[in-house]
Amino acid sequence: KTPLYIGDCVAGYALDDKASIAVLLRMADRIRQGRKKPKSDVYLGITGAEETGIMGGAYVCHSLPVETHIAVEIAPIAPEYDIRMTDHPVIFYKDAVFVLHKGMADELSKLADRCCGGHQPMLVRSFGSDATVSSKYGLVGRAGCIGFPTQNSHGYEIGHLGAMENCAKLLAEFVTG
Repeated sequence: KTPLYIGDCVAGYALDDKASIAVLLRMADRIRQGRKKPKSDVYLGITGAEETGIMGGAYVCHSLPVETHIAVEIAPIAPEYDIRMTDHPVIFYKDAVFVLHKGMADELSKLADRCCGGHQPMLVRSFGSDATVSSKYGLVGRAGCIGFPTQNSHGYEIGHLGAMENCAKLLAEFVTG
């Protein structure tokens, strides 16, 4: 279905999947257009059925030589989370499944401050990510998760376009470092 653009935001169904894929493709495009090459091999794992078991990322980490796994998620705007609808990417430190690699989250936070003008830290209790499942089962050495502010998770979602672009920028900077 065609998304609806509202100011700095995009609205549509299943942005948790669609917009995350757009972030990964935009990151790949930034790397392709840039002068710096990635420090190591980069795999884009585009998985599905995350709501029914969060196993896609674990399969990717099990099947490929992955040392660092960064998931791209929505970052829900809700009363229990101090997340604002801005262009700053969200850096997750923990979700309902497991704790993310703190050193990596700190590194992503500092990099976001430098290249994106800021970040929003998040601890989330109501969902898990592919990265934390992969980490919990020992399939990856370092797991991180970034996201973009989103209203109405798992319905007609509204996400910040600038934050999506900054997530792509952050990932490109991270892998080319």
